[in-house]
Amino acid sequence: MNRINKKTFLTALTCPTLGYIAHRGGTGIPATLSEKFRLEEGEEVHERARKLFKDANRVVAISPVEAASTTASLLKDRYIPCILEPANLLS
Repeated sequence: MNRINKKTFLTALTCPTLGYIAHRGGTGIPATLSEKFRLEEGEEVHERARKLFKDANRVVAISPVEAASTTASLLKDRYIPCILEPANLLS
């Protein structure tokens, strides 16, 4: 059985791609200072958005298909006030 630690699990909840990379031991290429800054900045933006919009629905999905399906159904509901981290349905 291939187990993950708590940090990797929590990372995957925020960003499945980053969680996958963390679980697999990284890409082998060290991140540049600007890449680290953008990652930290992105995490801060997500954290602030979750605090600001406490009643928002957050799209948490295992696959892009599931994320797109969840986003589409949330967009159809006119009583949903805000959607955090929706899937891009145009691509």
